[in-house]
Amino acid sequence: MTTSTSGRVQRIGWGLADQAVSSLTNMIGLALIGRWLDPESFGVVALLFTLIPVGIVVARGTWGEALLVLSEVRGRRDPRRSPVALGGALATGVALGALTLVAAALIPAHGTTVAVAGLWAPLLLLHDTGRYVRFGEGRPFLAFASDLTWLAVSVVGLVAVEAAGGGATLLLAAWFAGLVPATVIVLIGVRPAIRGVSTWLREDRPTWGPLLGDVAGSAGFRALALVVVIAASGLEDGGGFRAAQVTMGPVTIMTLAAAPMFLYGAPARSAPQVRSAVAGTSVVLAVAASSWLGLVLLAPSRLGESALGAAWVSAEPLIGAVGLYHVAAAAALAPFLGLRSLQRTGTAFLLRIGSGAALVIAAGLGAAHGGARSAALGMAGVEFATLVASFGALGRVRGDAAPGPDSRSPVER
Repeated sequence: MTTSTSGRVQRIGWGLADQAVSSLTNMIGLALIGRWLDPESFGVVALLFTLIPVGIVVARGTWGEALLVLSEVRGRRDPRRSPVALGGALATGVALGALTLVAAALIPAHGTTVAVAGLWAPLLLLHDTGRYVRFGEGRPFLAFASDLTWLAVSVVGLVAVEAAGGGATLLLAAWFAGLVPATVIVLIGVRPAIRGVSTWLREDRPTWGPLLGDVAGSAGFRALALVVVIAASGLEDGGGFRAAQVTMGPVTIMTLAAAPMFLYGAPARSAPQVRSAVAGTSVVLAVAASSWLGLVLLAPSRLGESALGAAWVSAEPLIGAVGLYHVAAAAALAPFLGLRSLQRTGTAFLLRIGSGAALVIAAGLGAAHGGARSAALGMAGVEFATLVASFGALGRVRGDAAPGPDSRSPVER
């Protein structure tokens, strides 16, 4: 194995481990918070919380993933970029926090719980982008150590609050409290800088623009689809839909962890190599996701009630349909990432936008005529269609990766 190949494998391994720990932290926190909410209340919180993941992916596309592409995939590391990326993420987090606080004020019920998330938003986005900074610098172990710290501190805090009989708001505060030491670790030796943010946005738009369109478009449409399901099927049914998604947490972990395999060293691969990697990844993700869904469906109901509390009542009838949707989404991700790794960002963007719009339409029609279960089945159908279309687009690519936009900094130019 060559040095470059060995390094890429190590970075992929760190990426998989880091994403697994990060997603596991989120899954545990949401599951424990859900134990203190009835199905309708869980629907309200899920509705308001759609702002948070959308804000995270906006920051990732504009700062985190863009930095990774600029520093790793194209091989042009510039230490001056990291503080700017962190400063941009911090500014994005402040804006996200303000929007979340406004949403919490508009809906008084459970507004305090959502407001807590809004207050932590700047630190959340700063930490998330810090992980990408460490990967871009070639020090992924710091990102992993940071997320592992968050997981450990959060679990201790969540267990303590649970034992003391605390509610959803205190659990959420304990969950986010782990961010403090985690952010300290991930920011060792680097500090956010607001100066240079406008230059980044202006000069590097060819890099961050397509990435932002891809990830924000996808997350935006998925969040909108969830809002449509909750609005059309009712808070209780919609809360059950979101609770069922929580049971698919390991599938989300596996799906998100696939990204590093296509981000690292992508331009060195030919189209046939990417297609081979895509096919293998899709099969592995589909089999793994289906296996997890089978385990959840076969698990005794008392286990679900223990994990999700009252929210399980509405979630249990929906798990099969929601799980099928997640299986299809997991399989459909790899060909999309393959198109991105070959610099077919235009094709990937059109597929993302088209499938996202279809997802919202399917969610609305399904929820209006048959409730959350029909919505989930319709959304699964859209993801399967996206899988076929993405493989078709990938099959038409010939040769190596197309040359990407100029990724040099203004100083290098």
